[in-house]
Amino acid sequence: MTAPAFDLAYVAGVIRPFERSVRYVGETPMLPMIDLALSKEQAIGPHLWGLFYDGWRPAPESEGTTVFVEDYARRGPDNRRKRIFMTATTPDLYDSRYRGKVLAFLDRLLAPANGGRPLLREYFAHYDDLFWDLHVGATGDAIPPDVREFGAAFAAVLALGPPKDPLVYRNYLRVRELRPAVRRWIDARLDAADDSTFAYYWLRNGLRHEDIVMECLHDLLAMGQWSFALHRFVARLGEPPIAEAFRVTMADPDSGAPFTALDRFVMELFRTVSPNPATVSALRRQGDAQTHTLSPALILTSHAAASTDPRHWERPSEFDPGRYDSTPTSADARSGVAGLARCPFEPASFAVRDGRDVVLVNGEFGAVHSVAGGVAGPVCDSAGYAPFGFGYRRCPAELLTVEFMKDVLRRVWRDRLTFADLGLAAPERLPCGSAMVEDNVGFASEHV
Repeated sequence: MTAPAFDLAYVAGVIRPFERSVRYVGETPMLPMIDLALSKEQAIGPHLWGLFYDGWRPAPESEGTTVFVEDYARRGPDNRRKRIFMTATTPDLYDSRYRGKVLAFLDRLLAPANGGRPLLREYFAHYDDLFWDLHVGATGDAIPPDVREFGAAFAAVLALGPPKDPLVYRNYLRVRELRPAVRRWIDARLDAADDSTFAYYWLRNGLRHEDIVMECLHDLLAMGQWSFALHRFVARLGEPPIAEAFRVTMADPDSGAPFTALDRFVMELFRTVSPNPATVSALRRQGDAQTHTLSPALILTSHAAASTDPRHWERPSEFDPGRYDSTPTSADARSGVAGLARCPFEPASFAVRDGRDVVLVNGEFGAVHSVAGGVAGPVCDSAGYAPFGFGYRRCPAELLTVEFMKDVLRRVWRDRLTFADLGLAAPERLPCGSAMVEDNVGFASEHV
């Protein structure tokens, strides 16, 4: 393919920031948290800002922002901004509002007619409907073609590689061309969004329209990892240790507390796969009095390194869901743990403002969880369980993602599905999160 003559604005806004940026590999945390000195402020590859903003740089006041690129000090008291994001992703909502949408998606994805076909192509044939139904309540013809094309171009930019790649360039410019209409479409749907959508809870708990629009755009990046996780998970179900653990799990999937047998199985899959490879932080220059930096230097805290560290786990290379039988949770009280004189993060509560009996609270290392009707929905608060990040920086949609994968596995078990490499001579490569993945796995049912 002939190299394009790059637009000058693209050179200044994408190519130069990419070439000037540098990423460092950070240390593996010994405690389940990242220090506040490693900031989330603008912690994203600087060449990606043009995907979100007209001026190639952040404009949070006029165009909105996402909690994923906000420093702790900018989030309001007690990590307030993150708690507001989490009002839309608590387990009680998945059970009562979201599960039906996920099951309808799985009905289409894992329909018998799709047996023997590449799984990812079928996944993406229906994913837009799930994504926008969850966010703003739109499916089918209610999603304009431009919105669907925008999502495909956005995913291609993230997965294809450096910005001088002609395909990256073409898709990047298409994202920028389509984005104004996509933003207007999202904004127009917000006030009418019902209580089965993320937007409903974000709006009623205090986010501006501009910020909700930006959270939707950023989720195209974040939820893009679901496809990668699904592809890797089902491909591993046939491995003997995992297959046996799955059989044992599904004999009594809801047993156990605070994590059920199926929780523990999915958690162990995430620990051993780590679909999101690292937590990204911005570095501050020495002597910088600000809480953030415009430096192009980023530092990566590896999830896989922490999740497989022998300092945290016995036999870290083994697949063992039972390791979570006695792990600490974000709801545990552990004052003075590890010889600390005080808790790194003092407990704080945020009661949701949308009419539910739900409070968002944090553990001693900053990890936030919900308490719905007096019942806690904690997360594993161990430095050795890192696929969703650390402490106050943990993914605010962690339990939503876990519940999605649990429903996938329930469907696999119910329909006796098996997965195998299709042996394709030239499998299609599709963008999944930050990588291009060969679409070479398909399923069959023992019922057929």
